[in-house]
Amino acid sequence: MARPSSTFSDFVLSTTNQTLVPKVVDNILNGNFGLMRFLSNSEPWNGGDQLMLPVKIQKGTANGSYAGLDTLSTAQTSDRILASVDPKQYYGAVVVSGIQRAVNSGDGKVLDLLATEMSSKADDLKDTLGDGFYGDGTGNANKDLTGLRAAVDDSTFVTTYEGISRATYTQWRSTITSDATVTLPDFATDFNAAKVGAEDPNLLLSTPAVFNIFEALMDQDVRYSLSFTGYDQIYAKGLPRKSSNLAQGQGFNSLYFRGVPLVADEKCTAGRLYTLNENHIFFKTFRKHPKHSSQSNGFFWTGLKEPVNQDGEVGHFLWYGNLASDGPRFSALRYSITG
Repeated sequence: MARPSSTFSDFVLSTTNQTLVPKVVDNILNGNFGLMRFLSNSEPWNGGDQLMLPVKIQKGTANGSYAGLDTLSTAQTSDRILASVDPKQYYGAVVVSGIQRAVNSGDGKVLDLLATEMSSKADDLKDTLGDGFYGDGTGNANKDLTGLRAAVDDSTFVTTYEGISRATYTQWRSTITSDATVTLPDFATDFNAAKVGAEDPNLLLSTPAVFNIFEALMDQDVRYSLSFTGYDQIYAKGLPRKSSNLAQGQGFNSLYFRGVPLVADEKCTAGRLYTLNENHIFFKTFRKHPKHSSQSNGFFWTGLKEPVNQDGEVGHFLWYGNLASDGPRFSALRYSITG
């Protein structure tokens, strides 16, 4: 695109995009813990206007014990239904006006302007996506993410999830409890409720206030040890580990319950404690765009474009995907916690 009177060339701009855009996406991914953890481990959404997830809702009848030449049942039972997930879209606009270009003479200052603007918009998009991660998908005329509020529920707040009625299918319900005061036995109750067979929950997610409550409930010797050794840090991938052994990435403090990390997230809805199985709650994100190259985990950058009726340049960060679950019963929620 021709840029009359521009103080920087297309070559510089293209190099700037190659440098700044990945940093912006990394900044978004290293945001609040819940968004970082799940979005960094997102799975590809390979096209289609809906994601269809097969869900087992009952036990088949063609099985059991028998003796000798008993007739074996060959009855075919319908024990699965399809859950449907709609894609959601987010954007962040980067705008540089003509006068801003004019007063920032020289390549270096213009690049500083773009870097500052891109970093600012990354913070905005990170904040908005973080809110959506804990939402129910009804915000902004049902355009927001279908977040944890919808995924982890028993029909108290969200009756139909991914097209399946929780009133009809009890297997599609999480165990949720309203409790003002949380105790260590409550953590155990929620853990056991989210445990299905050999599958245990592997992440506890809550607010800084609940994190503090759990820390106060811990054994005095454990708290004494923490004061000397510090908290283990949990990152986008893997289990918590000591910060001295970490090579890169942004870490978040964690405590343990039954070997499972509890992490505080300032974006988590007040008074909520989620007991989650990450194998059954996940982001699905698009990795291809018909025009723009993908950056990472569903993000695309349109590049800077000059509007036909404005003095400036506009670029957009785009994101396509949604949070999905193939088993709400593998997670639990305790809410309305105040102390």
